[in-house]
Amino acid sequence: SCCGSDTECGTHSPRPTQPLYEVLTPQFCNPRKNPRPVVASRHPIKTPLISTQPKGATGALNLTEEEKRTLLCEGYSIPSRLPLTKAEEKTLKKVRRKIKNKISAQESRRKKKDYMDALERKVERLSTENLENKRRIEVLQSSNSQLLLQLQRLQHSVEQDEKYRIRSTPIATLLA
Repeated sequence: SCCGSDTECGTHSPRPTQPLYEVLTPQFCNPRKNPRPVVASRHPIKTPLISTQPKGATGALNLTEEEKRTLLCEGYSIPSRLPLTKAEEKTLKKVRRKIKNKISAQESRRKKKDYMDALERKVERLSTENLENKRRIEVLQSSNSQLLLQLQRLQHSVEQDEKYRIRSTPIATLLA
């Protein structure tokens, strides 16, 4: 069937900054013709894509542009009057289910993208923190090495002072 939710099949082209779900023209029907256009915005869908009619209503049938577009893409005629025939009801139910699935898939992609963006920001922050910690470790290791050398010199100096004191005490001279 035609009417893949995010690709083109007609001759119209979308406005580049307008979110895909707001572009309700028949050009987004065949998923094999062109790659998916880049969606600039990742906000939840707020426009109604499915119409509602009370049960048993008669008169004019008000369908959304998305319903009309999907019906045309699927090769069905657009009903205009209520009550609908059983076949029209079945077709409209099928089309509405497709639209709901499309919305659900778009929302899932949006949420996944938001999640991935959050993970990428976290990786960036943790990488920066890791680099800072590695630099601190290097500074601390260098400082530690210098302090160890200083400690060794002081210990050696203390040992020399003790040897000198032992040699210069009167007891040491008496024992010698």
